[in-house]
Amino acid sequence: MTTMNLSATTATADPGRLLLVADVARLMACSVRTIWRLVETNAMPQPIRLTRKYVRFREADIAAFLDSPALRMVPAPKRVRMLTPKEVTKRLCVPRELLDELVQRQELPAPARISRTIVRWSEADVNAYLTAKRERTVKV
Repeated sequence: MTTMNLSATTATADPGRLLLVADVARLMACSVRTIWRLVETNAMPQPIRLTRKYVRFREADIAAFLDSPALRMVPAPKRVRMLTPKEVTKRLCVPRELLDELVQRQELPAPARISRTIVRWSEADVNAYLTAKRERTVKV
C-alpha cells in the first residue's frame, strides 16, 4: 500500500500526478463506491479513462475539489433510524394488525422491506403520522 501525500492547497498539487480511485477514496474518507456515485452525478471531477479498467484522477483536480468552498457547505447526510413493527405499535399504541390497515388506508407510509419477512418503518414517517394524527385530533 502506498502512502498518500496530497497537499492541502491547489497551488502545490502536481498537475501531472495521477491517483487511483482507492487513493481518492482514502483522501476523502469515504468508500470507492461513493467516489463513483459522485462521478456519475458530476459532483466531482471526472477521471481520465485510458481503458475500461485503467482509470485515474488528476491530483490537481482532486486538490481543487477538496479546497472548493461548495464542498465545505454540503451538510452530512443524517442517518435514518428504522423501527421494527414492535416499536411502531408501541409508539402508536395500536395492535400489530392495525398497522397493516393503516398502511392500506394510506394513513401510515408503507414500510421498507428489508427481506422477504423483515419490514421496517423510518422513524421520520412514524413521527409525521403521529404529528398529523395530533393535528386532526386538535381540529375536531
